Amino acid sequence: MAAETPDEAVDVATEGVMRLYIDPVDGEEIESSDRLSSRYYESKFPAVEEVVMVTVRRIAEMGAYVQLLEYNNIEGMILLSELSRRRIRSINKLIRVNRNEVVMVLRVDPEKGYIDLSKR
Repeated sequence: MAAETPDEAVDVATEGVMRLYIDPVDGEEIESSDRLSSRYYESKFPAVEEVVMVTVRRIAEMGAYVQLLEYNNIEGMILLSELSRRRIRSINKLIRVNRNEVVMVLRVDPEKGYIDLSKR
């Protein structure tokens, strides 16, 4: 079997998103999502009480600004009161910049684009 060039292997339209799934068992391309489920980009915003993975971008007085990895890196915020159940002496001991964290979605305002998260 001859190797294909990238132009022969994939024909992508100029608009939209192309997803190519390969079955790990028989190595064939999967056409339908019946055999494969992906959380990536199912909706623009996560559902309330959904657990998501985030990357901490910066720390402010009122909390930490994060990017939701499973939702196209949209920005959310972990409020200071939602970082720990105990009294917080140093925010830097609880959360650090560029670190991945698992958090839960508290509130979503799609009109304003606000996503409030909790690490508790």
